[in-house]
Amino acid sequence: MKKVSTIKASLLGSASALGYNWIYDRGYLLELSNKKDLLFQPIDHTAYDESTQSFDVYPDFKLGDVDFMGESLYLFSKFLALEDDKTPLKWRNMMYNHIHDNGEYNGYIESFGKDLLSQVKHEQDYSKEPKVFTDHIDKQLIGPVLLLASMDNDDISDKVDTVLAYSKVLTGYTNTKHFLDMLFDVLDNVNEFNKLDVLKNSLKYAPDEYLVSLEKAISMNDINEFIFEYSGVACGLEQSFPLIYYIVAHYDTWEDALRENVILGGASCARGIFISAIFNKISGINPKFETLLNHTL
Repeated sequence: MKKVSTIKASLLGSASALGYNWIYDRGYLLELSNKKDLLFQPIDHTAYDESTQSFDVYPDFKLGDVDFMGESLYLFSKFLALEDDKTPLKWRNMMYNHIHDNGEYNGYIESFGKDLLSQVKHEQDYSKEPKVFTDHIDKQLIGPVLLLASMDNDDISDKVDTVLAYSKVLTGYTNTKHFLDMLFDVLDNVNEFNKLDVLKNSLKYAPDEYLVSLEKAISMNDINEFIFEYSGVACGLEQSFPLIYYIVAHYDTWEDALRENVILGGASCARGIFISAIFNKISGINPKFETLLNHTL
């Protein structure tokens, strides 16, 4: 196994699940996994047609591409690395220029991106000053995902507060700092201490309403019961973050964790970003997958 940069591991996590991302039919995916490996596959449009519930929103993407959450992370990593003007307004402008109709990005745009496009259009139509920090309450993973771009950047000393300011461009969710603190604590310690102890210790930062499900993610052993009672497989933080914790707690290798993540279905690309980043800190990744990324780092 080989340790790579946090940003590379994170993007590989997104790419690993893109072939079956947002298929909400676990029985179908489990049956399909008995016939072939679902990890790092081109988008299987037949699977989207045959499954009971799915969203085939990346029709032109190829093996090695990433979902919109991964794209946002990649863009933010470029912003931190290349921009001299590192104000939140500059980050807002860079994100907007990348995803609007004439921008470089040509894929599906999630709600936080759509809100940004709508807000900027409103400002342009009515000659208003830019509203740097959004009122949009996005309870998905966009806040904590930006932290991953900062982890290997030695120029950023207070990573949580720095990233929190940038996250407010895309979400006004007040619990974002809690998740940033949790994730930073895990990434900063999981290489040195027992992963279960690290996960448990990070819960001191958890919002009260998420605490029970996160505790169960570490203590429960029946994944079907856990998903049914305490998480789910969709995009919201109340479902995705506990399931990320469960997979990290119960699987031993980067490859096994990401493979199970695909089979579980739902928001597998977004979850894969975090699972891959954490396991990269623990043990590294399988080198045979290292080149399966279309983004240049």
